[in-house]
Amino acid sequence: MRFNPFNEAPERYDSWFDAQPALFKAESALIKRFLEGKAPVLEIGTGTGRFAAVCGVNVGVDPALKALLMAKERGVKVVCALGEVLPFPSFLFEAVLINTVLCFVKDRRAFLLEAGRVLKKNGTLVLGFINRESKLGRMYTEKPGFFLKSARFLSVGDVLELLGQTGFSIIGGGGLFVDTLKELSFEDASFYVVDFAVICAKKL
Repeated sequence: MRFNPFNEAPERYDSWFDAQPALFKAESALIKRFLEGKAPVLEIGTGTGRFAAVCGVNVGVDPALKALLMAKERGVKVVCALGEVLPFPSFLFEAVLINTVLCFVKDRRAFLLEAGRVLKKNGTLVLGFINRESKLGRMYTEKPGFFLKSARFLSVGDVLELLGQTGFSIIGGGGLFVDTLKELSFEDASFYVVDFAVICAKKL
């Protein structure tokens, strides 16, 4: 079985956010903005449910069982499953959240196509990620640490291309610089170098 650090040490992962409350608040607020008013919402790769619990997520999916137990304690309805093979019928969810997960996925195109399958027509995909072309992305590429050893980070351009290839149309986004918590809109010229990016897309 493939080693999954999020299943081996979910408490350690979760405690990182306890030590960074301002950053967690800023990231979760940015994500939540694109999910407001939408239901039901699925999070693929929900982990410990920290973001799901504050962002209006109804169901969280993850292969890391120990992390899911923590998500369940936070009141998130959880399902142990892989994002590439979701145990849901097509056209079920109004929105899907994928937050800091795509960097761990081997076949990203298949992963996004499966997310699109369970979305309703004109449903919303909210995709959060560490930008490879940012200061933070370069730091984690050089020194990934315990949880990011297997991560293959993407740039904003990479994500936009993937979404275009898998049946999505971009409708907005936002980003943060983690050292200052300065927020930028998708239309800002500096969006391509933000540390944490969120892209919102519509299923065609």
